[in-house]
Amino acid sequence: MDHVVLGLLVLCTLLVSVSGHGRLLDPPSRSSMWRFGLSSAVNYNDNQLSCGGFANQWMYHQGKCGVCGDPYQGPRDNEAGGRFAKGIIGRRYVEGQTIDLVIEVTALHFGFFEFRICPNNNVSSPVSQACLDQHLLVLSDGKTQYTEVTATGRYLLEAQLPQGLTCSQCVIQWKWHTGNNFGFGPDGRSCKGCGPQEEFYGCADVTIISKTTSLPQVQTSLPPNTPRPVVITRPTETQPPPVTAKPTTTTTTTPVPTTTETVMTSSVKPTSGSGCRAINLWAGNPTLDKWCISNCAKGNCPSSACACS
Repeated sequence: MDHVVLGLLVLCTLLVSVSGHGRLLDPPSRSSMWRFGLSSAVNYNDNQLSCGGFANQWMYHQGKCGVCGDPYQGPRDNEAGGRFAKGIIGRRYVEGQTIDLVIEVTALHFGFFEFRICPNNNVSSPVSQACLDQHLLVLSDGKTQYTEVTATGRYLLEAQLPQGLTCSQCVIQWKWHTGNNFGFGPDGRSCKGCGPQEEFYGCADVTIISKTTSLPQVQTSLPPNTPRPVVITRPTETQPPPVTAKPTTTTTTTPVPTTTETVMTSSVKPTSGSGCRAINLWAGNPTLDKWCISNCAKGNCPSSACACS
């Protein structure tokens, strides 16, 4: 009888398991880099990295999954050597920095998010789950799980990188353990969100430099619907040679202009940020209002997404 009940419960789980969807946008996951002009490898299904689906993960492989959301049995398109893992570094951070994390949920299935990081230091070598499990990132509220996945849309979170962790190539793993299916809890009772659930993943390649290392500034946050960062060129201003009233024997040397500096930023000048808010498609979203206040104060204030008074 117990086997019959269990079988019916599994069948019900499969019937109600309509695919939830989500993607890691900041730092951009390997499958989503094309959305920002960072890769030519296009994956229109970058919001479906769910281990091949619930049945494939739990019924055929006992919960196993590729670390970046590929089916356990392959192909591992999002791991080193795969179609979408090109070894492109999407973000550069400083050790111990508080970083932005942007997740887009396109079909709601509740549950929670977690983020892990591994100093892999070899873009040709697949990252291991054991390495990722050594560094579970702590979010701004002091927790390691974000549990308020209650609507579709974009979620802007903050997490602190581990102190002392530097790498030429680190892999950040996003995991979404959904909570929409019925299963058995630890007490043996059936409940929604208990037991095996559909899972989504994303992997992003980043660099973390030491606080004492001096490298060119690279944008480390992504506006909520900006197709790609704006690149502007700012020549460094030089002082003109002094003007003399009449010729003299003194030779004046004109300072040599320095090398042009290219930075990844918005073309909008910094503002105080306190009077900024999200507009257009993002108007009225408190999370994106917060993003505008924080980023406009840094000069990263896209006019298509933010307005400041």
